Amino acid sequence: LSVGILSALLQAKSTGRGAVIDAAMIDGSAHMLNLLLTAIPAGVIREVRGTSPLDGAHWYNTYACHDKKYITVGSLEPKFYALLLEKLNLQAGPEFSDQFDSAKWPELKTRFEALFAMKTQAEWCDLLEGTDVCFAPVLTPSEAAEHPHMKVRGIYERRDGRLRAAPAPRFKNLTD
Repeated sequence: LSVGILSALLQAKSTGRGAVIDAAMIDGSAHMLNLLLTAIPAGVIREVRGTSPLDGAHWYNTYACHDKKYITVGSLEPKFYALLLEKLNLQAGPEFSDQFDSAKWPELKTRFEALFAMKTQAEWCDLLEGTDVCFAPVLTPSEAAEHPHMKVRGIYERRDGRLRAAPAPRFKNLTD
């Protein structure tokens, strides 16, 4: 939308004519699908739910923790998968040797479910934070607002006692 507005302003300045900007949220969503749309003909992604790396693999999923909170992992790249297995003490198992063998994913997902259920979300964060394991705790909106990264970035604000997303983009005045 902002590119459209800027383009229309430039056009108006140079031609003296205005423009109608046709932009919708769905346009951006369609562009976000380009990675998947190029992966389908290559056979990397299948259009059957639960059978592709991004929706069926044990290493790209959300798991319940012991405290009924959740953790998500996304170790798509082999180096991150190897590190995840190392942190989970699973690297020795031969069943983990071929990350992209989708026939093994259901069984390995069950093993991951049992493993992640053994510790609380905080315990998983303590183990995995500061490493290159691709993971994140699944937070409620209130928890997200209190997360240190979100606080530093000023992502949320309170107005009239209610939590809301802060306006974006945010501009900072540089003095140098």
